[in-house]
Amino acid sequence: MEYTALLEKQIIGRLRIDNPWWTLGSVPDFYADMKPRLYLDVFYPLVKDIDLRRATVLMGPRRVGKTVMMYHSIQRLINEGTNPQNIIYINVEAPIYNKIFIWHVKFWTKIHQRKPCMYSTMRFNILKIGKLN
Repeated sequence: MEYTALLEKQIIGRLRIDNPWWTLGSVPDFYADMKPRLYLDVFYPLVKDIDLRRATVLMGPRRVGKTVMMYHSIQRLINEGTNPQNIIYINVEAPIYNKIFIWHVKFWTKIHQRKPCMYSTMRFNILKIGKLN
């Protein structure tokens, strides 16, 4: 799919939907009120360590709480002083991302200086924190 101005507007719109903390300042209550997942305390230090300059891969079967753990990690980042405007969650299962390359989205995030960045893919979730290269 060709990357056009219209597509960019659609991507930005989708990113705003998927990142409500940009306006709310926190994750939605729906996720915040859920019980923290068992491995959050093991997983979160990997999320927070931006000096590693590598991806942290969160894998698991459907419906075990991967997304909840990502949202809880996002809330912890916010609680510890990370500007909510600097956290991006990208769910690449969203239809808007079909047939476009993830580097289009990375390019947009790099232009707008947003980081850390979280990517969610269909079969597993990848959490990458740090600068986009």
